Amino acid sequence: MDEFLNAPVPRNLRVRASVQLGGTRLPARVFVMLMALFLIGAVAIARGAALAETAQVLGLIAALGGAALEGRWWGYSTAQLARVAATHIGRRGTLEL
Repeated sequence: MDEFLNAPVPRNLRVRASVQLGGTRLPARVFVMLMALFLIGAVAIARGAALAETAQVLGLIAALGGAALEGRWWGYSTAQLARVAATHIGRRGTLEL
């Protein structure tokens, strides 16, 4: 009887924590990460950091963190994501900003 109680949950039935803002659902981990970055940025700016530079650095950190979290959901590890990014960055002329 125990083998029936320990059956794996199908992928499409797994529940992930999320926060709904303005009709858009955000994963809870991403939301917490962004709120922490907003807090760090607000404290840094209040203490005299340059607004534009702080926004650029925190924006880059948020983009990389969000990409790492999303990539993990797609089944990639952080090391695999870094390897894929390094491969694409190493190819000259394929990335355009």
